Amino acid sequence: MRQFHLPSIILGLLLTSTAALAQPISWANMAHVAAGGSVLQKVSGCDGCDDTGASSFETIDSGEGYVEFTVGEAGAFFLAGLSHGDDSTSYADIDYAFRFNGAGWADVLENGVYQSGGDTPYEPGDVFRVAIFGNKIQYIRNGVVLMEHPQTVQYPVLLDVARSEEH
Repeated sequence: MRQFHLPSIILGLLLTSTAALAQPISWANMAHVAAGGSVLQKVSGCDGCDDTGASSFETIDSGEGYVEFTVGEAGAFFLAGLSHGDDSTSYADIDYAFRFNGAGWADVLENGVYQSGGDTPYEPGDVFRVAIFGNKIQYIRNGVVLMEHPQTVQYPVLLDVARSEEH
């Protein structure tokens, strides 16, 4: 099974409009993966199925915050973002996510539904952020807001990751 590497996953708790407190991630709800730091490796399950994933113990309990991660490899198909809970490994379980297609393109899904306006190319080293800012959800790549829209967020939220083998 292939590894997918998110070399600098941080969950940020925004304290003011300009300062953040970053926390390292501790993995929970691991399904068909082995974890070592920020590396998740699919070790069992169905090839091509959305039956693999993990989430963070750390949460954003209220207010503003974000999850930020750096893409570690171009060939991995995965979703990562913010979610109120982690009930399954289904892509639809992640409330606000970037989906990486394993071929250099990412887009935005909310509860498994494609959202127009967040499509972007990516390569290893690109930094992605899903943020709660005011009453908006923002999707950011390398510091540029790709899309944002008003959204009432159900708290707490956590980092949620779903992984599949290439399709």
